[in-house]
Amino acid sequence: MAKDQQPEFVQWMPYVLDALRELGGSGTPREVSDTVARLAGVPEEKRYAKLKSGIFRFPNQVGWAKQRLIWEGLVSSPKPGLWMLTDTGKSKRLSYKDAGEIFREWAKIHANQRAVRDAPQRDANGSTTTEAQSSYQQDILEYLQALHPSAFERFCADLLKDLGLERVEITGGSGDQGIDGEGYLPVGPLVTTKIAFQCKRYSGAVGPKAIREFQGAIGR
Repeated sequence: MAKDQQPEFVQWMPYVLDALRELGGSGTPREVSDTVARLAGVPEEKRYAKLKSGIFRFPNQVGWAKQRLIWEGLVSSPKPGLWMLTDTGKSKRLSYKDAGEIFREWAKIHANQRAVRDAPQRDANGSTTTEAQSSYQQDILEYLQALHPSAFERFCADLLKDLGLERVEITGGSGDQGIDGEGYLPVGPLVTTKIAFQCKRYSGAVGPKAIREFQGAIGR
């Protein structure tokens, strides 16, 4: 942490605005980082120090400073590799104290968002979940619904493999008679049983008619 127990990148926030003004209102991350280093008098050993990941620490901090300024509406990044002053940012002058207040404001906002996201919620059955879990589940469902049928069959086969099915093979296609794949399930140290499966995407529960048709296909 820097002085006042704030992250070190907070001190670069005012310099990012000054650097972009000097660059005419916009610049690449490297141009901004180099200009910030010059304006702030950052020594060479600090400017080129590396993190354990191998990336340079100082430009990384300048990037964190830029992100807070974006949240505050002072900077924009209309495309990767370009930073721009907004209309508000063009005339905004920040002190170190101002930068600290922006940092604390957004830290509080994100803490509140995490609290809401992670708060347990009860569904119609009384089971608890979180907003993050619910969003993740919805994303997965939308992804599966958008898959090409052959890709969805491959996904189902891989899932069954993960659950223990062996020698899984996709047999679906024209004339599959309702069976999309087969595999062998170990039921003991010396015994396996052959399993047939069908891949269907339903928005609700699978109806009894579909189950009867699948049972009929197995019996053929």
